[in-house]
Amino acid sequence: MTTTTTIELTAHPLSEIFPRMGSVELDALAEDIKANGLKEAIWLFEKKILDGNNRYSAGLKIGHRFKETDYREFDPKVQGDPLAFVVSQNLHRRHLTESQRATIAATLVTTKLGFNQYTRSTVTNAQAAKMLGVGEATVKMAKDVAAKAAPEINQMVQKGELRLGMAKKIVQKSKDKQQAELERIRAEQEAAKAKTKAAAKAKAAAKAIAPTVPEANQKMQDVDEFSKKWKGFNTNQQRAFVEMHKVELATILDAIKEQEAMISGVTAKAA
Repeated sequence: MTTTTTIELTAHPLSEIFPRMGSVELDALAEDIKANGLKEAIWLFEKKILDGNNRYSAGLKIGHRFKETDYREFDPKVQGDPLAFVVSQNLHRRHLTESQRATIAATLVTTKLGFNQYTRSTVTNAQAAKMLGVGEATVKMAKDVAAKAAPEINQMVQKGELRLGMAKKIVQKSKDKQQAELERIRAEQEAAKAKTKAAAKAKAAAKAIAPTVPEANQKMQDVDEFSKKWKGFNTNQQRAFVEMHKVELATILDAIKEQEAMISGVTAKAA
């Protein structure tokens, strides 16, 4: 098989159960392909992309010249169930929340997948739950939310910006109140992001202007900190510490005694 970018490839329906990358992630992937080439092959099934839509789009974005070795043909007789393959490939490379996985499982149950000798026409709640590693009850909740929620709410759950439990509470409200609640959550998220960003900026600024602590002073500060902790220990804790370090402590005490004896002798002679 010879495949080049002159042939426009489309996504296989089974590959669309997982959300595509956002523009920022896609740009990062494109830069990585530009620098390091295509690390994973694009899998084709029924002349469509079964796995690798993001890699294909990112490659086209930078004018990557796809080679024959960039593609692999999916063979159900060898690789097995194409749906299970898509799920497995995406789960191992993505860090998805439980809510996101449940939403994808719900999509498997509610979407008509088509049917031929290799693909199943329907997926049960139990099958989808097992594939995505979530509870069957969570899949049912995701189906209910997807059916009642406004598109913006479903998108936030899919992107991992909103937990399924919170989405369930929102959809129980009237349509106008749903929108108001959604705007409140977005405002809180933006405020939290701004606070985190400001804190990081302040920490960096403080570090830049903070005077460098001399090593000797730093060591004395460490001693002071340990002294404070020691005073907070109870008798059993202090005893346990001494037991653990009794050899080192005995050596140190002997050295102190010798030093004290030397100082005492020098003082006596001077007198």
